[in-house]
Amino acid sequence: MKKFQFKFESILKLREHKVNLAKEDLAKVIKEKQIRFDNLKINNTEVDELLNSSTRDILFLQARNNRIEHIKLLNQKLNKEINNIEEIENVRREKLAKLLKEEKIMEKLKENDFEDFKKEVNKKDSDFIDEIANQRAYKR
Repeated sequence: MKKFQFKFESILKLREHKVNLAKEDLAKVIKEKQIRFDNLKINNTEVDELLNSSTRDILFLQARNNRIEHIKLLNQKLNKEINNIEEIENVRREKLAKLLKEEKIMEKLKENDFEDFKKEVNKKDSDFIDEIANQRAYKR
């Protein structure tokens, strides 16, 4: 019996590979964004700890205020980075969606070709069985 062979298998494999690469790229961007969010959380925790510390030492209060201002600047920078990363993430998501759509089209084409192949095999089997039945009937 003839084995099913999809004529565009190499294209399907290439599209699957592109989808996997796009998923990896998106995962890297999401990981970078999460790192920035974690840094923001750490910075906010540090600010809370600094604000809750009580002392009457002027030098400590000045250092504390300077550190809080520095952290606020860091947080502003992190927020800008997060916004930029989110834009990149959206582009990567759109690219992934497009690639998934192209892959799905090829998979659907493969399914349709396989269905046609099965119909053809069934027809040949049916014709063969009919031929055998006719030959037996003819011999009798």
